[in-house]
Amino acid sequence: MAANENADLIREGYQAFQWMNLAAFGHILTDDCVWHVPGRGELAGVKNGRQAILEYYTDLGKLTGGTINIQLHDVVANEEHVVGLHHVSAKRAGKTVESMQAIVFHMRDGRVSEAWELLFNLYGMDEAFA
Repeated sequence: MAANENADLIREGYQAFQWMNLAAFGHILTDDCVWHVPGRGELAGVKNGRQAILEYYTDLGKLTGGTINIQLHDVVANEEHVVGLHHVSAKRAGKTVESMQAIVFHMRDGRVSEAWELLFNLYGMDEAFA
């Protein structure tokens, strides 16, 4: 798939997530997608398969009371990979946590087959989701 098509797909995924339209978000993932979440918090770890990834994001929404907010800064893409750069903020247990974040997406057949979340404020996220 061309770089611009990959970038557009990832932008659609960000928009779907921001609207909490997980069905539309799930459409950008392969059935066997693998999602890597760093840290030691309760949501950290490897999510195997589309359903596990959607459950992860459902849990994230519940734990933050729907306060999670993503502000996309940029998307950089080629034929195999896309990098999404964004700012994330959320409230949990009366505290606000925020971080700059990048997600590296590996593309296969026009969908995301693997992703790695990279957080600038990993310790803050760990504390919020401990």
